[in-house]
Amino acid sequence: MMDQLQLTDLTPYFSQEQLIRETAEQVIKDFSFFDVQITFEGTHSTPYDELFVQIEPLVNELYENDYNRLYAILYRIDVSEKEMGKALMAAGDAPFSEVATDIILQRELKKVILRNYFKQQSTNS
Repeated sequence: MMDQLQLTDLTPYFSQEQLIRETAEQVIKDFSFFDVQITFEGTHSTPYDELFVQIEPLVNELYENDYNRLYAILYRIDVSEKEMGKALMAAGDAPFSEVATDIILQRELKKVILRNYFKQQSTNS
């Protein structure tokens, strides 16, 4: 059953507006738990880019001023230190905030995809 769902390359999902809107809802929910407000209007050329542009400065601010809260957000979203470390190593000179934002959005997108996949599986059964 799970072999039908491949999540190694999320790029095809970035342009699926409904999935990104659901991802935005998940991001807003997870960040608001820590009193970090995010608004998503869906007016950017691509919804993924809009999310990225909104979240990256917040991640940068938390990284520079409140690393403990950023770490708690990453924990809530289920981004491990090992995963973050691998991403940072692979990214070379890319700023931490950009790498972290990408990892956050990918993890939240995976949650949405899996939730929808299993919801569809249960209605098909």
